[in-house]
Amino acid sequence: MKSLLLLLSCLFVGSVLALPHAAISGGGCVLLDTKIYCYGGAIDGRLDKKISTIMSLDVASSFSVINARSNWVEVKPASDIVSGPNAHFSMVAVPSRDSFIVYGGWSDQYKSPLPYQTMIFNVLTQLWSTIDSANQSQTAHSAMVAGNDDKIYLWGGVSDVDTGAANITYPADMRILDLKAAKWSFVPYLNGSTGRSEHSTALSSDGKTVYFFGGSISYEYVNASYGYRQDGAGMSNILTFDTTTSLWGSVNTSSTVIPTRRRYHTSERIPGTNTILLYGGADGHMMHVSDYCYTLDLDTLQWKHINLPDNGAGPLYMHSSAFTSSLQKAIH
Repeated sequence: MKSLLLLLSCLFVGSVLALPHAAISGGGCVLLDTKIYCYGGAIDGRLDKKISTIMSLDVASSFSVINARSNWVEVKPASDIVSGPNAHFSMVAVPSRDSFIVYGGWSDQYKSPLPYQTMIFNVLTQLWSTIDSANQSQTAHSAMVAGNDDKIYLWGGVSDVDTGAANITYPADMRILDLKAAKWSFVPYLNGSTGRSEHSTALSSDGKTVYFFGGSISYEYVNASYGYRQDGAGMSNILTFDTTTSLWGSVNTSSTVIPTRRRYHTSERIPGTNTILLYGGADGHMMHVSDYCYTLDLDTLQWKHINLPDNGAGPLYMHSSAFTSSLQKAIH
């Protein structure tokens, strides 16, 4: 049964959601209860056309791509706090609070920071609220996951002119948001100043380990005037963070099939399993990777390449995704 569910999860990647406007990149989507919520992004990938719209789609029952376009509903926030247009932020669902959290990104004002780095939207009250983030640099292209301990784990990303910073940096500390205390804390990275961006993350089924996949590793040149160089992160050695001990580590996969290096992909744990579904991505030349769907069994550390039918979503990058309650993989 488990193997069947994994296969179905990948086959249903073909259920690409059709939003009632042009293609969006750099946005975010999450599942809360029986609805998918999508926020922000850039229309047709154009950074001069960033949006702040929140849309929802009820997926309580099975749905088809053909009917999805007409079933989207715009959610209009009732609060005075305005999120503003944004793209390339991090977004995660917090079901225990009926909310999703948005961190960082690029505002619609070039070279200007966001008015609020950390924002929380409650889907029941339809109100935005904010958390003070003045003690850290605003980043885009970070990776964020919700733990089982009422904490949010955020790592990597880039702080540059697009986020309102004077100089480019790649923050390497783990940033932890305690939702009860509404406060950020930091854990230094094991390799000092080596940061990463355009990567993805996922949490183990026991909530203990955060895994980070792919992306671009940034190295600062000895001569600071040359800035940074970036190399694609390999997919055979996976960076980890232990949420119980706050220790960094890594694991080596044991399979002979290894995904090619990639960035701007997604990774999520398939509900009810300890298996990660990796989808999409771009190579170092911003071309779609051809091997765009894999599963990784976190118990055996075995990658498995999944060949999908031609009528599915196909290779993508800068997308977002969420599993529905019926284990369909919806991609935006």
